[in-house]
Parts: sequence; structure tokens; C-alpha cells
Amino acid sequence: MKSSKQIKKISFKRLNRNLIIVLIISLVGYFAIQIVVTSLIGTKSDTLDTIRAQTEQLRRQNEILSSQIDQAKSLASAQGFATQKGLNAKNVDFLIKPDTNNLALAK
Repeated sequence: MKSSKQIKKISFKRLNRNLIIVLIISLVGYFAIQIVVTSLIGTKSDTLDTIRAQTEQLRRQNEILSSQIDQAKSLASAQGFATQKGLNAKNVDFLIKPDTNNLALAK
């Protein structure tokens, strides 16, 4: 008959062996995943470089368009447009609305 201490020793040996197997499988899986991720990133670098170049080109085009908009908004551009279309300057009289907010204080 086997004693209970002998049964426990066998189960601990089995447990240690199973833990070592799980550890080895985990390490192999980890390295396999690292290899797959590294290879995917390596193949995507060309795509990322293309996207970065397109982003930089769009940024430059945006700056050019912004400068053209600022130029079109300038006073000289507006005056040139006015003379080109034959617009004339007019004097405008603005009506000043009296401020009645502090009317009670004025009394």
C-alpha cells in the first residue's frame, strides 16, 4: 500500500512537469507571436512611409491654399476687385442709437 505522503510526492512531480511544459509552450508561443508581429510591421513600413509622404504633401498644399486665401482677403485685392468691377466708394452715415441702459442714473 502506498502512503499518502508518497501519493503527494507523485502529484507534485506531475504538477512540476506540467508547469514546465506549460512554461515551454508559453515561451515558444511568445517568440512565435513576436516573429509574426515583427514581420507584419516590417512589411507595413513601406505603406506607412507612403502615407507619411502623402500627409506631408497635403500639408504643403494646405499651406499654399491658406496663403492664397489670405492674399485674396487683403485690402489691395479687395480694391483691385472693386476697380475691376467698377464699384464706387460711397459715404455712409451711420445712425447712432442712444444708449438708454443708464437712463435712471442720468437723472
